[in-house]
Amino acid sequence: MGESKLVLSSQMIQEISENKQIGSVNLQKKGEVSSKDIEFIHGQNASENNNAGFAYGDTHSELNDYFTREIFKLEEGRHISPEDKFAIIISDELAKYNGYSVGDTVSIAPAELAMIDSEYVNLLQDTEEQVIATIVGIYTILEKQGGGGRITADCW
Repeated sequence: MGESKLVLSSQMIQEISENKQIGSVNLQKKGEVSSKDIEFIHGQNASENNNAGFAYGDTHSELNDYFTREIFKLEEGRHISPEDKFAIIISDELAKYNGYSVGDTVSIAPAELAMIDSEYVNLLQDTEEQVIATIVGIYTILEKQGGGGRITADCW
């Protein structure tokens, strides 16, 4: 059975946000990202053709399930808010691995990993859709997730 997706228009989102009975709204998108500036922490089946990580895009990162369930804890900087444009928060492990701090900028782009000839490759490796993002926060992962089959490390 296929996965169904709910698509909300800008008008619907505005109406939901303005509803007094709703405390807060966090729009979220999940996907894979790549970067010319970040070396992602390698997971299973890592190669030079799949330097990518899993990412969440949130309008209010403090409302992300990982933060509300206290799996992640913001250690430095601040959370992402709707006023931000191209702002990211990354794990302390990824920051240390790459030598990054709050305020640093990195290029990021969409990625799409697929298995080709028994190897995961980024189908969007040559994309020109790069944006420059500012690291506004660094978080600690308090509760490690089981990731036996991960292609790359989870990052955010």
